[in-house]
Formats: sequence, structure tokens, C-alpha cells
Amino acid sequence: MSKQKEVFGIIKSLTGQANILTVPRVFVDYTGNLECALLLSQLLYWCDKGNNKEGWIYKTYKEWNEEICLTEYAVRKSARKLVKMGILETKVKKANGNPTVHYKLLPDKLETSFLRFQRNETEKTKERNCENKVSLTETTTETTSKTTLKDIRVLPGATRNSPISYDEYNFTSADKKEIVAYYIKTYSNYMNKQHPKLKPSQWKRVDSGLESIYNKEIDVSFDSPEVDEWKQMIDKHFETEYENCDYNILHFITDGVKIKRMYETIY
Repeated sequence: MSKQKEVFGIIKSLTGQANILTVPRVFVDYTGNLECALLLSQLLYWCDKGNNKEGWIYKTYKEWNEEICLTEYAVRKSARKLVKMGILETKVKKANGNPTVHYKLLPDKLETSFLRFQRNETEKTKERNCENKVSLTETTTETTSKTTLKDIRVLPGATRNSPISYDEYNFTSADKKEIVAYYIKTYSNYMNKQHPKLKPSQWKRVDSGLESIYNKEIDVSFDSPEVDEWKQMIDKHFETEYENCDYNILHFITDGVKIKRMYETIY
């Protein structure tokens, strides 16, 4: 019986409040991913618990990892996202004799930004509800037309599988299109010629290839880097000498190439 109590005591200690990571579900939608939401939630927890009157707190990357299980890369990337959102400030100062990143959450800007996000989400919900009330009696021709134009714009006289330039393909986000545009421009500068047109199915591979980076050696997938980080990787890509490579973007978006360029530039 005493052994049973001992086991239950261990289980209870491991599931106590100190061992729970709390992430509001809405923070995931607000920041765009779970890691960023987790860092924001923890920063919000610590923002009024430090001794600094200006609201600055500091932790080493090792301490962040021990506290919320995020790697240095994940913390740095998430912090950059929060800074870009205008709700966080960072600066490097000495702490315990070592240069350490300090963080300052901006409560007023966070409140304004979050409330704006909530209002936008409410409006989107209302719009979706209105759309759902629209009659579904559209003709087959209209439906087919909308489906056809969803992924690509077919030029007059072109077939469905004809090669097209990147700006004739509808990428799934503006960030992806910006990344591809940068790649095409860099290709032209390095190769002294225009990047060849690709088939819509190939542009779709490019689109998908910009969503994440997979390291098969350790079986880990990384979230898509920021636009500026992709640009750093692209610059490094063109500075790298390959055997029998024409620097087509299809080569760049393979996982083996992306993971190497990522480690060399931003990780």
C-alpha cells in the first residue's frame, strides 16, 4: 500500500501546475503557430513578475528550453514574429556576466492588436455565415469556371499543361510569391538569363515546397522560415557550387538542399 501511495505521489508531482504548459487556443490563431503562441503565453506570464521596473525580463535559451521545451531556433523565430507583430521588444544586455537576450512585452500594443484580431475574426465568421446562406443552385458551367481558375490562369491559346511563368500561377500566399519572385530575380542576376517557365504542376511543387523543411536524418520537420530568411537561403544557394546543377528552383525546393541552406544561414 505504501508503494502504491509513493507511485501516486510521483504521478501527482509530475502533473502539477508547475509541469503544465498553458497555451490559449486563440493565441495559436493569433500568432499563426503553436510555438509562437507558447512563447507569447509564457512572456505574458512573466511580464509582471520581474524586478525590472521597465518590464524587461531575460532568460537564456537553455532556460527557455527547460521551461517551455522550445529550441533556440524556435525561440528566436517566435520572438522575431512577435517583434514583427509590434507586441514585443528585444535587446541584448549582459546578465550574470554573459550577453543575454532581454524581452519586453508591450501590453497596450498587445491589447490593441489582439482586439483587432478578434474583431476581424468575428467579421470573417459573419461573412462565412452569410455565404453559407447563399443558394447552391449555380450552373455547372459557373462551378467549373471557378474551379479552373483556382490554381492557375490559363492564357489564350495555351493548354492546361503548358509551361507558364511564376507570375501566371496563383500561389497560396503572398509570402510564397514574394519568395519565388526573389528567387527568379536572383537566378537572372547569377545566370544572366531568364528562369525557364514551368508547368502548373511544377509550380504547385514549388508552392508546397515552401511550406516546411524536412530533415530526414533526424525525422524532424521545421516550420517555414520567414520571408527574409528564405532570401538568405536563396543567396547562399546561388553561392554554392553543385555538380550538374542548372539552379532551377525545383532543385532548390528539395528537402536535402533546403535543410543545408537553412543550417548554414539561419539555424
